[in-house]
Amino acid sequence: MERPDERLLVPAYENPLVAMGQGTIGMEIALEMALRGIDRFAVLVPAGGGGMLAGIATWLAPEVPVFGVESDAHPFISLSFRSQRIVQPGSFFHVETDADGIALQRPGQSGFPNILRYVRDVVTIPEDLVRGGIAYLHDEGYLAEGASASPLAALLYGALNLESYGLPPNVPVV
Repeated sequence: MERPDERLLVPAYENPLVAMGQGTIGMEIALEMALRGIDRFAVLVPAGGGGMLAGIATWLAPEVPVFGVESDAHPFISLSFRSQRIVQPGSFFHVETDADGIALQRPGQSGFPNILRYVRDVVTIPEDLVRGGIAYLHDEGYLAEGASASPLAALLYGALNLESYGLPPNVPVV
């Protein structure tokens, strides 16, 4: 029988090929915005282990400002971003969250340098805003998990004021 201490989890966000694949989301965003004739916009990305955030930011930055958003229940990307080094809890850490898709123990080491280099900022939002983002999307006819609703919630409920970063009012946001 396998013992829990014999298991090894290798997160997908630690694989550079996965991050590169997630970076193609940035390519698709850039192409779609170009087709619409929009050349100035911002992108908000759920920040869990950081693979998707690093990939998208690497593709789009510095021309397009990219921001990470996470729940304050698991704030390890923002704490790491602010301290310029990977921050993780000393032992297993779990707080209930509606954004469990981004509730990770530590940022990925492989993508973290690109987060520091290309991401404009990483913000945290309280759980009630995560739930507000889910409810907003539900009212619009969408079923959304909290991780995917977090960037919208940060924008809708004022946790991320893009004008404070020098972006024009009403800048399109993806």
